[in-house]
Amino acid sequence: MREAMSRTKLTDAIGPQRAQIAAAVRNRIQDVLDSYQSGITITGVLFSKVDPPAAVEQAFKDVSAAQQDAQTYINQANAYRQQLVSKAQGETARFNAVYEQYRLAPEVTRRRLYLETMEQVLSGMDKTIVEASGVVPYLPLDQATKPAAAAAAATTNAQ
Repeated sequence: MREAMSRTKLTDAIGPQRAQIAAAVRNRIQDVLDSYQSGITITGVLFSKVDPPAAVEQAFKDVSAAQQDAQTYINQANAYRQQLVSKAQGETARFNAVYEQYRLAPEVTRRRLYLETMEQVLSGMDKTIVEASGVVPYLPLDQATKPAAAAAAATTNAQ
């Protein structure tokens, strides 16, 4: 048992390679007993308790916590990567759809993209529309209802 444990890392003995170590110990013990012609057959080896030595127990716990933190960070990074990949695939699908429409009607698609872009850029600004016939002031209908609503609220509060 000591021979097998001396060749194994403690983290492996406690964790993933526990069954392989038990099998190796069983085989080694059986070989020794067979060389003595003892007639004894070992059917299994069981590690009932595997703990780090008391002198290094806190350091072992710290390492274990750091490994868990590392796994958490890896999982978060994978989730973020998947989110970016999904976003890129969505943008690619949108681009392909726009390109397909562009291929069918380039002038219409070009005009639509221009108007959508201008709508995004100018959505928060005061506007004056200039057309071929002259300057036409923009009538902000959404703001025309705000003063009337504010006046009504002021009248209700004054009473």
